[in-house]
Amino acid sequence: MKLLILGSGAMGSLFAGKLKQNGVDVTLFNRPNDHVKAIQKDGLRIIDRDGNGSTVALTAATNPAELTGDYDIVLVLVKAFATESVLEKVLPAIHKNTPIMTLQNGIGNMETIKALAPANDVLIGGTQAGAGIVEPGAVVQRAWGATFI
Repeated sequence: MKLLILGSGAMGSLFAGKLKQNGVDVTLFNRPNDHVKAIQKDGLRIIDRDGNGSTVALTAATNPAELTGDYDIVLVLVKAFATESVLEKVLPAIHKNTPIMTLQNGIGNMETIKALAPANDVLIGGTQAGAGIVEPGAVVQRAWGATFI
């Protein structure tokens, strides 16, 4: 399975790292920042509830031209206010039959995505997981629970 995650904040990084650890081919897309640069250079460090860390090599793209377009699903985990601008950048690289799923906080995210990508199936979900970035390239999981789609 090939997955594109939009947003490399705490939740995008947590999902990317955990899914990669479980055999999913994951690409992160985000604007350039220190966190993304650290992931590109050294991988993503995931710190668990006991304080133990593991490092996962991830592809972290900052330019839509770097995206391959052959993703099985796109997961939207950017801040709600950035959904429109980020999707407008990456939609040319996403096939019209690729489902787009949001796990974002707030309301109206599904409607925003559907308005921008009317040909794509849009899925919505919620998660009880939580995370925080503790330094560039490192995320700590702070809450555990189910993810609902």
